[in-house]
Amino acid sequence: MATQTDQLEQRVSEIERELAKLRGAMVQRDDTPWWQRIIGEFEGDEAYSEIVRLGQDLRRAERPE
Repeated sequence: MATQTDQLEQRVSEIERELAKLRGAMVQRDDTPWWQRIIGEFEGDEAYSEIVRLGQDLRRAERPE
């Protein structure tokens, strides 16, 4: 029967393996602002175009006349 210490060691080993996977999957730090990295991501996306249109309509409606 595994002792509590053995179980804890197994759990910590699993966490360490998962952490190593995550670190390996991480992209190197990029100092480019997030908004510059996503430019063009939504090009041709109808849903995004609708979101933009609705936002513009809302801003126009809130402008004082």
